[in-house]
Amino acid sequence: MQRKKAFFVGIGATVAVASFLGWFANTDKLSAKPDIKVGGVQNWPDRISSKTIDDLDRPGVTMAVLNGTYTHWYMQVNYPKADVKVFENFPDMIDAVESGAVEFCALYDNIADKSFSVHSKFNFVNEVFTTEFVYIGFAKSELGAVLQKEYNAFIEKIKANGEYDRLLTKWNSPDFEKSKIDNYQFTGKRGVIKMASTAAWPSRASFREGAVVGLLVDLAYYFCQEYDYQPTDIEIVNFAEGLAAAEEKRYDMFVDAITETPENKERFYFSNPYHKSETVMITKNF
Repeated sequence: MQRKKAFFVGIGATVAVASFLGWFANTDKLSAKPDIKVGGVQNWPDRISSKTIDDLDRPGVTMAVLNGTYTHWYMQVNYPKADVKVFENFPDMIDAVESGAVEFCALYDNIADKSFSVHSKFNFVNEVFTTEFVYIGFAKSELGAVLQKEYNAFIEKIKANGEYDRLLTKWNSPDFEKSKIDNYQFTGKRGVIKMASTAAWPSRASFREGAVVGLLVDLAYYFCQEYDYQPTDIEIVNFAEGLAAAEEKRYDMFVDAITETPENKERFYFSNPYHKSETVMITKNF
C-alpha cells in the first residue's frame, strides 16, 4: 500500500540496514508511566569506562548525533565547544566512529549494545547522556488536534482490552522481520489521513518488501479502521523533509519516533509517549 519516495536518502530502509538494526531489546514497563516501554541496556561487555560526559565539551571533540532528536538539541545547547556532526541514520553514525571521522557517537542504549557485538574496538562513556521520550506526531491543524485526542483514547482502549499487548508481542519477537501487518478494512467515512514516516526504526516502522511495516504502522491502521478514516500510502521522508512537510501541513500523521524539542513542539501535536530510551556515547579512543 505504501510507496517509497525518490527523495528518501540515507534512511535505514535497505535490507542491509534492516538486518543490522533488526535486533530490538525486550522491554519492561515503567512503574511511573505504565504506557511507556523502556529499552534496557542488555549485557554490556567489559569495556573501558571513559572520563565523564562533561569532558566532551572541548574544542576538537567531534560528536555524531541523529538529526532532529532531543539529543541533537541537547548537544547543541550544552556542548557548544564540541563539533557536532548531524546524521540521518544510525549505521552511518557508527561507521563514522569506526572510520575515525568522528570521535564520539550518541546512540540509543539498545543500538549501542548491539554495535559492540559488531565492532570489537568500541568503548563507551560510562554515564547516561540523555533520556528521550518518543511520540507519534500530528500536524498542527484542526484535523491534527482531533487525531491527537482520538489516537490517545484509542491506545488506552486497546491497552485495556489486550490488543496492544498482542501487537507489541508480535513486533517484539526475535523473528519480527517475518511479522506482517494485520488485515484492516477502511470505510473512509470520516475522511482521509495523510501519513508519513522516516521508516528508519526496524520493528516499529521500516521499509520491507515494498511496504512500511512495524508496530506503529499496525497501530496507525488499526486506529483508522476503528475511527472510520482512510489512510493514504505512507510516504517515506528523511527527517529534514518531514519537518518541512509538517510546517506546510502536507501530512496529518507522522508514524514515527518524534522526540520533544523546541523545534518539534512548534510543528507537531504529540501523542502520549509510547517509548523511553537512554542514549550513551560510544568511542574508539579510550
